[in-house]
This record gives sequence, C-alpha cells and structure tokens, in this order.
Amino acid sequence: MKPIPLLLIAALVSGVGCGPLIELEDENIALKSRIDSLEIALAECGTQTDLAHERLAAIERENLQLDDRNRQLAARFAEAQNLAPASPGTTAGSGTTAGSGTTAGSGTTAGEAAPVNADAEGGAPAYAPAVRPDLTFLREYQKGLSAYHAREFDRARSVFAGLLQAGAANEMTDNCVFWLGETAMQQGQYTEAHGLFSTVLGYTDSDKAPQALLARARAAVALGRNADARSDCEVLLRDHSRSEQAGPARELLRSLR
Repeated sequence: MKPIPLLLIAALVSGVGCGPLIELEDENIALKSRIDSLEIALAECGTQTDLAHERLAAIERENLQLDDRNRQLAARFAEAQNLAPASPGTTAGSGTTAGSGTTAGSGTTAGEAAPVNADAEGGAPAYAPAVRPDLTFLREYQKGLSAYHAREFDRARSVFAGLLQAGAANEMTDNCVFWLGETAMQQGQYTEAHGLFSTVLGYTDSDKAPQALLARARAAVALGRNADARSDCEVLLRDHSRSEQAGPARELLRSLR
C-alpha cells in the first residue's frame, strides 16, 4: 500500500477547515449590509423629522400671521361701524346712539355725572352688553391680551385696569374683569382673582360665565375652599353642560371627591 502524499493530506485538512471560515465571512458580509441599510433608514428618518419640524414651524408662523390678520380685520370692522352714516341728531364716528344721549368714547349719559366704570353701588365696573366698544378700546384690549399671553402680567394688568377706569361701559367690560382675574391667578393673588371672577358672574347675560365659573372654582381650590369649588363646578355642568369648560369642570369635580 502506497503512503498518502503529505501535500494531499494538507489539502484535505485545509479544505475541511475553510468551510466554517467561509460561512462566518458570509455572515459578516450580510451583517455589514444590514447595518448599512439601517444607517440609510436612520438618515432618511432624520431627514423626515427635520422636514416635519420645518413644517410645524411654518404652520406656527402661518397661525401667527392669521391671528394678526384677524386682529386687523376686527379693528377695521369696528372702525367701519364707527364711520357708518349717522342718524339725524348724531355725529358720525362719535359713537353716539340716537335718542340715547350716550357717547361711546366718554361713557356718560346726558344729565348724569356718575363715572361709567362703576355700577350704581359704586362697586364693580359697569357692564353694558348692548354697547359695542370703540376702536381705541379694541386696540388696547388686544394689547392687554398680547401682554398676558407673553406672560407680561404686570403690563396686562395695567392695560385691563386702565380700560375699566377710563373706557366706557360696553360688552367687553366683563372680558376685561375676567382677564384681570386670570392675571391675578398667575401672580398668586387668589383672593383677588376669586373676587374678580365673582364680579363677572354678577353680570347679567355675560358670555364669560362658563369661563368665570371654572376659573373661580380653581381659585377656590387654591384657597382651600373645596366646597365652593365643587359648587361652582356643579353649577357649570348644570347651566353650561355643552360649553368647552364642561370637560375640565368634570375633571376638577372628580379630583375633589
């Protein structure tokens, strides 16, 4: 029997040992390909995220522009109303209502010396839901709202208080009192805020009643008067069940039980 050549043995051993190595190399190549695919997908995801952020920023800018446009249109509408042809005995743009003797800019009634920013008892600012505010009032009111939303609470407080002291009684008086209350809440003056919201609720036919009820309930909670807060929430759910404030009122009421 002839001996097997050493070269043949070496070749056989080498062939057997290379099989697993080849498999590992194939797996390594597959893993590298998978990693490359994941990196590409991650890059695409990052690009999409950047595009989404850019779109959100664009939407926010559009909303700000629309908000400014809305304010401009509201001011122009009010100005157009003030410039409407006057009835006999009245002056166009003066805000005077024929036969009423009341001037919107001054807020006084013929033969009456009492200031318009106080009610008959000299307490809460007078509220006239049938009187539309003039253009100057609207502009100042928008300044107050802008200051509040910018968290410039001292400035907002000054604007709204100034409107109540110098402006004529009109349909926006309750709004000014309400935002004074919200400003007081933000500054931690809960007793004052509670009183201001109560003033709003004392006005007949005020469209701020649901907001004032919820806000007064929150002020009551901050003062530790949970029973009063529950009462306000129950009134809100009873009288204004379809308002936007009904949902938060239910949540607040649930947390107080």
